[in-house]
Amino acid sequence: METRFQFIIPEGSIVKTLGVPATAESPEIPRRTYPARKYLTDLVRNDLKAHVRLPKKDFDDFLVTTNTFQQKLRMESAAEGELSPFFKKKW
Repeated sequence: METRFQFIIPEGSIVKTLGVPATAESPEIPRRTYPARKYLTDLVRNDLKAHVRLPKKDFDDFLVTTNTFQQKLRMESAAEGELSPFFKKKW
């Protein structure tokens, strides 16, 4: 079940991650900012082990291909969350 996600991320864009308040079981995770392009590629390559096609020179479109249901769910979450300003379409 292959699903593709397209993101348009201009050079220099920033992503703000959501913080997580402290609980009795875990410490607080503060909000952080990251370069959006690096955040997307690290998420896809390192966390999901999926494929991301980087944009050609002078273009801003990233194409992420997921192969498993778990990868698809995580990318949908990112597309609706921290990467929502850059999300273009899914097919």
